[in-house]
Amino acid sequence: MAAVSLADATKEVARRDRVLAKAIARLGPLEHSPRDPDGPFGALARTIVYQQLAGRAAQAIYTRVRATVGAALTPQSLAAASDERLRRAGLSANKLASLRDLAAKVGDGTVALTRSSVRSDDALIEQLTTVRGIGPWTAQMYLLFQLRRHRRPLLLGVSTES
Repeated sequence: MAAVSLADATKEVARRDRVLAKAIARLGPLEHSPRDPDGPFGALARTIVYQQLAGRAAQAIYTRVRATVGAALTPQSLAAASDERLRRAGLSANKLASLRDLAAKVGDGTVALTRSSVRSDDALIEQLTTVRGIGPWTAQMYLLFQLRRHRRPLLLGVSTES
């Protein structure tokens, strides 16, 4: 299936459905949230930091973690930051262990965040869930928001096979 732009898809939905056409006219066009500026690794690291925290607390911790690692959040910059400094930034021992595991697995190639577009959703989820702190739901949200993969049966956990 060829890729379709969000603008074209919105126009097609409006053409097919009068009720949605009115809603689109009233609310304006849909927009994607921007992808994480630190790329796929940064998106996964951010997700780990934000898990099970209130938004403001998570944002404060994430901001301090970003300041601790420097200009770019990469496996290398995270690995270079000491546990002590990352703990002072507000990371729990479990979140720190998860981030260390993510950095190690991306660094050694166990989890490949490049060329993800040529791999199936299932293959990506299988690989991502080898990381401590990344379960199926987190992997699915990564596919949805970072890779823009929209596969309802996957997200609902419902099989389309008979």
